[in-house]
Amino acid sequence: CMLSADTDSKVQNAALLLDRLMKDIVTESAAFSVETFIPLLRERLALQNPYVRQFLVGWITVLDGVPDIDMLEYLPGVLDGLFNMLSDPNNEIRQQAELSILEFLDDASTTPEKVDFRQLSGILAARSNTESELTKLTAMKWLDKFTELAPGVLEPHFAKLLSIILPSIAHTNGAIQEVSQTLNQHIHEVHQSGAFGSLDAKGSLEALQTQLKNAAEPTRLESLQWIRSLLTYSRELVKPEIDAITPDLFLAVKDHSEHVVLESLEVLGKLASLESHCFQTLISELLQLFKKEQSPNLLSNRGELILRKLCSVLGSEKFYSELARYLQNDDPEFVSMMVQVMNLILLTAPELQDLRGKLKRSIINSDKESCNLLHQLYNAWRFSPGATISLCFLAQAYSHTSSIIAVLADSFVDVDLLVQIHKLVLLLESPIFAYLRLQLLEPHRYPHLLKSLYGLLMILPQSKAWETLMSRLGSVPTLEMLQMSQGTKPVKPLDEGNASGLNFDKMLESFVDAQRLNASRKKD
Repeated sequence: CMLSADTDSKVQNAALLLDRLMKDIVTESAAFSVETFIPLLRERLALQNPYVRQFLVGWITVLDGVPDIDMLEYLPGVLDGLFNMLSDPNNEIRQQAELSILEFLDDASTTPEKVDFRQLSGILAARSNTESELTKLTAMKWLDKFTELAPGVLEPHFAKLLSIILPSIAHTNGAIQEVSQTLNQHIHEVHQSGAFGSLDAKGSLEALQTQLKNAAEPTRLESLQWIRSLLTYSRELVKPEIDAITPDLFLAVKDHSEHVVLESLEVLGKLASLESHCFQTLISELLQLFKKEQSPNLLSNRGELILRKLCSVLGSEKFYSELARYLQNDDPEFVSMMVQVMNLILLTAPELQDLRGKLKRSIINSDKESCNLLHQLYNAWRFSPGATISLCFLAQAYSHTSSIIAVLADSFVDVDLLVQIHKLVLLLESPIFAYLRLQLLEPHRYPHLLKSLYGLLMILPQSKAWETLMSRLGSVPTLEMLQMSQGTKPVKPLDEGNASGLNFDKMLESFVDAQRLNASRKKD
C-alpha cells in the first residue's frame, strides 16, 4: 500500500507488478482470509494520498468481483472510506469511488437480505450532511433506495434526515434538488404507512422548527407540510411537544410567501381541530397577531386570505362565532376594523355560503340555533355600523335595521359612517343581495326594508353611491307605493314578533352603547 505512494517511479512500477500478482493469488486462492484483510483495508481507507486511494479502490473492486467473496457482508467496513474519496480533488479517484459505490448499490438492490441496512443507514445519514455535492448526492441516492428496501431502519435518523433533506430541496444543484424531493416524498410515504412507530418527536419538531426559519420558500413550505403530517400520522407522539413550535407557526402566518401562509394556516387549523384548548389558543393568538402587526398592516393586507382559509379548515360557523365571542369585549377601534374585514368575507366568500344561508333563514324560520348565532355575531358587529346594517339585511331583520339607521342619523353621522354606507350600497348591488332587491317588488310585505333603504339614501350626500341607491329605489313599483300611501294594510313584516327569541330592543341598546364608545374614542 505504502509502496504505491513512493516518489520513485521504479518503486511504483515494482509495487504495481506486486499488486497485480497479489490480486491474481487472491482471486485464485481458497486460503485467502477476507475477514483478516477487511480491517486492514478499512484502516488504510482513511489515508488521503491519491496513489494509495487508487490502490485501495482497485482492491475493493477486485474483491467484489471474486465469486466466493460477498463484499456486501463487509460493506459497512469500507463504505465510509469510499464516501471519503468522493470529495477527493482528483477527478479520477472520485469517479472510481463513485463507480464502486454505485455498483454496491446495485448489488444491495439485487440481494437485500445480505445487507446490514441498519449499520449502513447511520453512515449514509452522516455522509448526506456534507458540503461535498457528489457525496451528498450519492448518499441521498442510497437513502432513497433504503426507503424501498428497508424503510424501518431510517426511523432512528428521522430527525437528522429532516434537517438534511429539507434545505436540500432548494439546493442550487439541480440533481441534489431532484433527489432530495424524491427522497422526501418517499419518506413521507413511509411515515404515512406507519413504519415509524416510535420516532423522536422532540428532535423532529426541533429540526422542523429550525427549517421554518430557512430563507428558501420550498424548505419552509415543506417543513410545514411535515408538521401537518406528524399531527395526522404521529399525533400521540408529537402532542406533548407541539406547544414549543406553535409560536413559529404563527410567525409563518406573516411570511411574505402566500403559499407558506396558507400552509401554516392548514397546520394551525389541524392543530386546533385536534384539541379544544388549541382552538381557543388559535383564536386568541390570531387576534393578538392582527393587533401587533400594524406596519405593514397584516389585517388589511392578509386578513381576508387568513380568515377565509381558517373558515375553510375549521368551518365558518364555528370559527366566526368564536371570533365574535372574543371580539365583543375587545378594544372598540380594533373590533371595528376586524369586523369590517369579517363582514366583507361573510357577504362575498364562497367558503361562507352555508353560514350566509343559515343567517338568512334565521328569523324567517324562527330557528333558535341560527338566531343565537346571529346574536353572537351581532355583539361584535355592533361596533361597525355599516357591518351591522349589512348583517341585519342578510338576516332580513328589516324593522331592526330601520331603527339602527334612525339612531345613526340622530347622533352618529360622520365621515367614517358615510364611507361605510357607501361600501354597503355597492354591496347591495352584488349577487348575494339579489333576494333583497326582489323583495322591493313587494313593498307592502317589506315596508321596513323600503324605509331602511330610503333612510340610507337620506343620510348619504349626493354621490355615486347615492345615485346607485336612488336608481335602485326608482325601480320600486309605483302602484304598490301608492297603495301603501293610501293606507292599504300591509302584510305583517317578517322580522317582527317574538318568534325568533331575539330581543331587538336590547340589541338596539347595545348598538347605541357601542356607537357611544366609538364616538368617545374619536374625540380622544
